[in-house]
Amino acid sequence: MKLAPTLKIAFIVSLMVSLFVGCSQPEKSENDPQWSQNMQQFRVDVENLAPYLFSKASFDDPKNKEVILGQIEKFKSHAHSLNMQKDQNKPDNDPSLNMASKELAISIELGLESFKKNKKTYSRMVLKESLTQCFYCHSRNDAGPSYIGENFEKKYKNFNFNPLEMADYYSAIRNFDAAINSLIEALEKPNFVKENSLLAEQVIRKFFALGIRVKNDPDLIQSKIGEWKKLKYFPKSIYSSWGHWEKALEDAKADVADTKTLCQADYKVGTKFVDKAKALRNKNSYFASDIYHLYASLCFHNYLSKDRKNLEVSKVLFELGEVYSRLRDISFWGLSENYYELCIRKSPHTEIARKCFSEWDNEIQVGFGGSAGVFVPPSVNRTKTELKALSAKQKRVN
Repeated sequence: MKLAPTLKIAFIVSLMVSLFVGCSQPEKSENDPQWSQNMQQFRVDVENLAPYLFSKASFDDPKNKEVILGQIEKFKSHAHSLNMQKDQNKPDNDPSLNMASKELAISIELGLESFKKNKKTYSRMVLKESLTQCFYCHSRNDAGPSYIGENFEKKYKNFNFNPLEMADYYSAIRNFDAAINSLIEALEKPNFVKENSLLAEQVIRKFFALGIRVKNDPDLIQSKIGEWKKLKYFPKSIYSSWGHWEKALEDAKADVADTKTLCQADYKVGTKFVDKAKALRNKNSYFASDIYHLYASLCFHNYLSKDRKNLEVSKVLFELGEVYSRLRDISFWGLSENYYELCIRKSPHTEIARKCFSEWDNEIQVGFGGSAGVFVPPSVNRTKTELKALSAKQKRVN
C-alpha cells in the first residue's frame, strides 16, 4: 500500500478506478444486465466529468459546483452497486477485482468529501489521476468491447492536457484507437519530443502497452519504430533503445503466435517472458524489458480469467507483483503491492505467501522512504502485522 511518488496519494486512490467504467467481457455483460448497465453509466459519467477535470477554471467555477457534485455522487452510487455484486457476476476471475471494487467506493468518497469541503485542487487531482488507473483495468487483455466516440481533443482544444492524459481518458471510455492515435500524433510532433524528452519516453512505453495488451499487434509497434528511428529529433536515450525494442518484439513474436491459448493453458509461459526481461535488465536494457513484461502480464491475466486453484493463483499473483513493480511508471502505480497482498491472502502460511510478504515489505520500504528516512503510516503498519502473521509458518499442535 505504497504512495505514488508524484502525487503521494494513498493506495486506495491508485485502486480507485481499477473497475472504473468496467472491465467487462462480452459474455459476462450479456448474462448480467445490472453489471452491463453500471459499466455504461460509468462510461457516460467519465465523458461528462472529463471537461471539468481537464480545466481547472471550469472545475473551480462556482457556477459548475452543483453539476460536478452531482456527477461525483453518481460515481459513488455506481461504485456501491459494483461492490455489492456477487463474485459470480464479476467480469472474470482475476482476484484483484474484488479488492478493487471494495476500495472503489472508499476512493470516490475521498474525492467527493474533498469537493464538499471546497478542497477543489485536491479533489480534482484525485479524480483526474483516477483516469490513469482506468488504463490498467481496460488494458489487462483484449477482452471486452471497444467504442468509438467523438474526438475529445478537438472538442476541447483549448484545454491543458498532455498525450498521456488523453490516452488515459480514451482508455477509460474504451476508445482504444483514439488512445493509440493520441500517442502516435504526439510522437510525430518534433517540438513536443524536443521539449518533453522524458514525457516522450513515457508516451512510447504507453503506446507499447496498448499495442501489446489490447491490440496484441507487435507489427503495429514495429512499423512505427521503423518510421521513428529514421527521424532526427528524438533524444539519444531513445535512439539507443530502438534496436533493443525491435529485437525484443521480434523475439516475443516467435513465442506468442497464439498467446491467449498458450497462457490460458499454462501460466509458466508468462514466466518465460519474465526471465527474458530479467536478462535484459542485467544488460541495462531496461526499456526493452518492457516488451517482455507487457507480454508476461497479458499472459498472466489471461490465465487468471479462468477459475483456478488458490496455490496456482498465488504463484501468478507473485509474478504479477514483480511485473507491475517494473511497469509502475506507465499507469501501474501501486499494483505490485496489491498483487503481493492478494497472494498472501489467497494462500496463507505457505512458501509462496512468505515470498510475497518479503516483496510486499520491500515495496513499502521503498515507497515510504525519503531523505528523512522511512516513515510508514500506522494503518500500513497494522496491515504489515496482519500480512506477516498470515505468511508465517503455522506452528504444529501436538
